[in-house]
Amino acid sequence: MRKVYLYAIVDENKCIGDQICKNICPSGAISMVENKVHVDPSKCVACFRCAEVCNEEAIDYVPLAESRILDIDPTKVNQDQLTALCRKARLDPEETICMCTLMPAKEAFVVLFMLYPTFTANQEVVNGLSRRIATLGTIAENLENALERAYEKAGTNKAIIFDGCYGSINLSSALDEFLVERAPAVARTVEQELMPKWLKQRGIDPEMV
Repeated sequence: MRKVYLYAIVDENKCIGDQICKNICPSGAISMVENKVHVDPSKCVACFRCAEVCNEEAIDYVPLAESRILDIDPTKVNQDQLTALCRKARLDPEETICMCTLMPAKEAFVVLFMLYPTFTANQEVVNGLSRRIATLGTIAENLENALERAYEKAGTNKAIIFDGCYGSINLSSALDEFLVERAPAVARTVEQELMPKWLKQRGIDPEMV
């Protein structure tokens, strides 16, 4: 859960309607009206991605009349299943489990175990997990089987694999190849376009960095 204080606005005189911002918007707040960008303030999450990719510098952010709170809506899933999952982990659905965001257990469980089901590689891995969450995911026969089931569920073979080692990321071969192939182009875009724009937006001369 977090508060949103700003929303994006568009200078129609600068907007060329290339839809780059629309394609990158994570919340679906951007639409096209007569080949110009329109932002729905009720959907904008102030992630700043649109402003960062707009080559015309047509996007700015202004304060909302009232701040909005972003959170997960637990009412959109089966309530009996959600309650059962929380009870299985010996947690009250309303119990706060993240003091940073004040997220209650029911919101976390909607994301972790209902919207995005968890597949555990085997029973040995389960035995090493916290007893509170060890039995909440689906236990596969082995890592390969867990990946196959995850690919089927997600509809893609591009996956991130968590092995319990904080500070590192394991990728499926398909995702690894996908990222490596695109890395040079992404690096050029960041260095030549996005970073200079980011610095200028903050009053910093890119030539001085």
